[in-house]
Amino acid sequence: MAHMSCPTIPDANAQHTQQAEVNPNGWLENWWSWVHWWEANQLSKVEVPDIAASPEEWRADAVRALLEATEAVDTRLVAEAALALGKVGAGEATARLIELTSHPNPEVRQVAWLGLGLLDDGAARGHMLDPDLPSAFNNEDDLGAWVVAVGLMTDPPDEVLQRLHQVMTTSRSVEAQRLAAWAIRIHNPPGTVELMEQVVRESGDAQLVSEAILAIGQNQDEANEQLLSDIYLDLGQANRIHSLPRLHRLHIRQVGGAYQTHGEYAPPIVGIRHAAAMALAFYDEADDYERSLARRNLLRSFSEVPQEQRDQLRGDPGRYPFYDRRWFHGTLVRQDRGASEVRFGLVSLGQIGGSSDVDLFMDVMAMRYTYEHLRRRERPLDPNRAMAAIGLGLLAERGVALAADDLAHRHDRAVREQRRPLQRLERYLNDRSETTEFRSACALALGLSKHPLANEILREAAGRVRPDEALLTGHIILALGMHRDPVVLQLASNMGLTPVEEVDVDQLHEDVSGSTRVSVLAQRAAIMGVGLLGEEEAGPLLLSAFTRERYISQTVVRSLKWSGHYDITPGLIALLDSDDAHLQQLAAWSLGELLEPARVSRLQRLMQDVNFTLPNYRSFSREGGYESSLRRRAREGLVYRFRAYAAPYMHERLLYGTGVFWH
Repeated sequence: MAHMSCPTIPDANAQHTQQAEVNPNGWLENWWSWVHWWEANQLSKVEVPDIAASPEEWRADAVRALLEATEAVDTRLVAEAALALGKVGAGEATARLIELTSHPNPEVRQVAWLGLGLLDDGAARGHMLDPDLPSAFNNEDDLGAWVVAVGLMTDPPDEVLQRLHQVMTTSRSVEAQRLAAWAIRIHNPPGTVELMEQVVRESGDAQLVSEAILAIGQNQDEANEQLLSDIYLDLGQANRIHSLPRLHRLHIRQVGGAYQTHGEYAPPIVGIRHAAAMALAFYDEADDYERSLARRNLLRSFSEVPQEQRDQLRGDPGRYPFYDRRWFHGTLVRQDRGASEVRFGLVSLGQIGGSSDVDLFMDVMAMRYTYEHLRRRERPLDPNRAMAAIGLGLLAERGVALAADDLAHRHDRAVREQRRPLQRLERYLNDRSETTEFRSACALALGLSKHPLANEILREAAGRVRPDEALLTGHIILALGMHRDPVVLQLASNMGLTPVEEVDVDQLHEDVSGSTRVSVLAQRAAIMGVGLLGEEEAGPLLLSAFTRERYISQTVVRSLKWSGHYDITPGLIALLDSDDAHLQQLAAWSLGELLEPARVSRLQRLMQDVNFTLPNYRSFSREGGYESSLRRRAREGLVYRFRAYAAPYMHERLLYGTGVFWH
């Protein structure tokens, strides 16, 4: 059968004679790319293999080596080793981590707190529950680290949760308040909804309000569902109904132009409305059909009116009474000018939508909602299209619009209709006039669908991919790995993954600083796809990739863990004695990731339902104001910094290299 054949990707070294396409990477380099959503959510969207192999035989040697590394002169190595000890669950290291919370280097101190939160044993809890904490901290960075440590605990006592409440309501540090809101959202103690409702009504800090909105949504609190809906639709209207003076002040300053840069709105309001869309997706659609339909219609609101109809609708808002006149004469058209706001509801709609929503996703992909100045370009650059593809994949995964019928009935008319969205994704996937960024999003969507037909589409597409389409190749391999298709082992070899028996340490010293973002993303996607198989034979392929740059090597280690290849541990221990500081740090990180008992680290709590549209700028004041040097200050944000431990590539490379507004 066709779907059992093994496609052959052209040799990556072959010369491509056709003219290179203009701007092949689309929105990949921009803040609004779907890649940011995927980096933030990937470990919650894939099924990590469950294997029988255990790392226990390597654990004792690794713990001894890591403890020794905490005595090093290099403070970055000390920090990496301390975090690794916490991830491994090394109770014998608790005393040393407690010592490190008083280390003169701030990063070491803060990471030691995180390690104690991950260890979460009796001694660690005793230190974290010191009666003088958190009031004894004399700087917000150490306070923030303690708060994150509490958020990482398994089941903290009520006493420590009360201290989080105290930090959130009385701390003078907005950064600490934001982290406390995250930790409270994670543990969800009694009274969370009431506290978060107060934050939404009284705070003007976008990051804090975003956490509060997500907490309300996670609790599916019906009393505040209308509040979330109104915030999503129009903050001006929400203020009139619910009295949100500080958020409304932020809204007025933004709409008035205070936050406008190159035609696109700055993150505060964008992030808050995105949080509301995410929160609405938490509500159980089965509770009430009419309420579910209302939520779905709301999530469609920013994209319900095609671009070509907007001019006439501005003169006749009565045709759509769902919107008021002021909204039509201002907010709608201006917000869509930046092509940044339609996507608010697309992923959320994919999570709760139904078959009647399929046409909307396909219309967005077909550019019916694309602003004219973007549509006129030779190669349209509307990031909503990729987000619509992702939403369609999530919708298919839920089985609402697509039935996973026997392929033998493929030609039945009803089944063809159900498979129409997958066939639309197939069309864009194979259309070389589209950007590789958008086509890669379509490949990922087919992987998310987990539909048998999608697996067949991906196999066929793999045989047609070109050598200069590495990003697309990597994501096809990733998508096939999500389908647990063993063909990825053969396809991965065409991206330079050739089986080796051991890591070549000499090659690790090679300078790979010239790796492009496209190259790194492509290789990380392919490596993850190989790891998702959970097969022993994946090990030699993965080892060959460990000779590349750091972020690729980190993905290799995670995939080796998923494949049960713990026998790399002695080599990593040996690297701790390297004369190369960067290799020592990589080895310490790798040992923690590889030997952590959980298949997915508890550190990923830092990325749980993260609002990726709202970076953590320390420069957002309580009123949402900006200071100068945004990128420099973005590096200083505590939430941003701690999340880098959970998703290093996203926070250390993707977000630093993109334009916060327009690229």
